[in-house]
Amino acid sequence: MPEPVKEAEAHADAYGQLAQPLRLPKMAEVVAEYIRRDIVTGVLGEGMSLPPAAVLIARFGVSKPTIREALRILESETLIEVRRGAGGARIRLPNEAAAGRAVGILLQLNRTTLADVSQARITFEPPLAALLARSWDGDDMAELRDGIERSRRTLSDPVAFAVSQADFHQLVVKLAGNQTLTLMARLLNEVIRRHETAVNKDPEHDPLRVAALQEHEAFVELVAERRDADAEAFWRDHLRTNAENLLSASGPHTVLDLYNDIQAHQELRLRL
Repeated sequence: MPEPVKEAEAHADAYGQLAQPLRLPKMAEVVAEYIRRDIVTGVLGEGMSLPPAAVLIARFGVSKPTIREALRILESETLIEVRRGAGGARIRLPNEAAAGRAVGILLQLNRTTLADVSQARITFEPPLAALLARSWDGDDMAELRDGIERSRRTLSDPVAFAVSQADFHQLVVKLAGNQTLTLMARLLNEVIRRHETAVNKDPEHDPLRVAALQEHEAFVELVAERRDADAEAFWRDHLRTNAENLLSASGPHTVLDLYNDIQAHQELRLRL
């Protein structure tokens, strides 16, 4: 058995190797956490007003500057909207589109390429397509066919068609039933959607739109027949084709923050 003194010294050494001492949270962070918890658990819902500052001060036993700082924290997290001088703070829950824009900014800051984003989609969407083929019900199939019909109606409108295609990809993931991956897909689709919209402004891509619609139709038939392995392989090939078409227009190494350059390039081609 180790000697008590040596064992105590070993524990002391281990704690002495901590990189830095623990930091106690500021009172504003504590107040923000309490309010955040009420928002997440539904005690405070979308559009509801927070109590006046005087009420919050009395409830938490803190100063007015602390309350202001707590509200700034929540506002930076897009959990509240502060209307200064006109009604105080209201609950404003974040949505997937806003989160997608934030993810897009982070990808830009990391100099992420479209090829990288496309590879991520190719990695996780096909297994979900197979899961959908195994688990769909009548309502799911009705939604898939409605999605196909929306794309068909927008075939002559390049921008609307690009949106409908992104929506269909999101629908496939959503109907597979995994909420976490559904959110991840939405975040990536918000990035891809912007670039596909720019690319699809080129009328030369009309045959590509027709081909994309036909591939979606073929995929739905595989799902309807519950051919999960075939549906997974087909969806993977479809995503690769999508990536090739997108990258051929924007360049394989195009960084996401060059979106405006892509758009300008397409507009220049239209004028030539």
